[in-house]
Amino acid sequence: MRDYESELTAALRLLEIEPLKGLDFGESWRMDPPESYRRCRERGVALTRIFVSREELVSGEAFRAYPTGAALQYQAQSPEDAFAVARSLPAG
Repeated sequence: MRDYESELTAALRLLEIEPLKGLDFGESWRMDPPESYRRCRERGVALTRIFVSREELVSGEAFRAYPTGAALQYQAQSPEDAFAVARSLPAG
C-alpha cells in the first residue's frame, strides 16, 4: 500500500513544471482535494476529475468548494439518476 502523504507530495510536485496548464486528478479521493485545488488555483492550473457525491452536486456544496478551474465528476447510478442530478443543479 502506498503512503498517502507521499502520493500527495508527488502529485503536487507536478506543479513545479512551469508550462503546466492542467492536472488530471484521477483518484481524487486518495488525495486532499481542497489543498490540491488551492495550490493549483494559485498557479493557474486547472484541476480535472475531482470526484464528488450526488449530495455535493445537488446542494451546491461542490460548486462553492471548487468555484472555478476544476472539472467535477459524479458517478451516476443510471442514466435516469444522471438526468435527475443535472435537472436539480443549482442555477449559476
